[in-house]
Amino acid sequence: LELILRSTGGDLLATAVQPDGPTLAEESNAVRWERSAVSAADADVRPFRFEMGVDVFFNGRHQVEVSGIMGPVHMHSWRIQATLVGESVDDTGSLVGTQQVKEVITAFVGRFNEKMLNKVSPFDEIMPTSNNIARVIFDHVSWEIQGERGGEASPGRGSGGAPGLKSIKLWESPTSYVEYSGDARAA
Repeated sequence: LELILRSTGGDLLATAVQPDGPTLAEESNAVRWERSAVSAADADVRPFRFEMGVDVFFNGRHQVEVSGIMGPVHMHSWRIQATLVGESVDDTGSLVGTQQVKEVITAFVGRFNEKMLNKVSPFDEIMPTSNNIARVIFDHVSWEIQGERGGEASPGRGSGGAPGLKSIKLWESPTSYVEYSGDARAA
């Protein structure tokens, strides 16, 4: 008996294949029997991929240019939602390395906490818009969890068993956010 997992339009399809026998496929909540000569080589076989989110908060002030005019200095309590992806889980079913990634994010944004972002690198050279803040956080965290450990720094792939960073969602208010996911070609 061989178990084949494949994605079908966003749903996960689990198929049990028995050589020269019937196939049991379970899709969503329905069970159906089908005759099939499907082999692992023919199927769209992928390993399980888990996504997990971690949240980190920081407070800071910034001043941004709007239509060529510098706006007022104002405060935000930013919420960072990092979406991590990986294939390894521990004995409890949690994505391996999630806590370490949260610590990397917390340490990095700690340098912005309670600060005027326009005066803190790299925002002393680039405008501290929500888009730029999300990109800077994504780039730094990706480098930390991938590049520093000797892995290839590409979005969504960690090295050394670490989860990869899929995206950073930065909330500047309860109703407004920007999401950055790095190189769109890597998706």
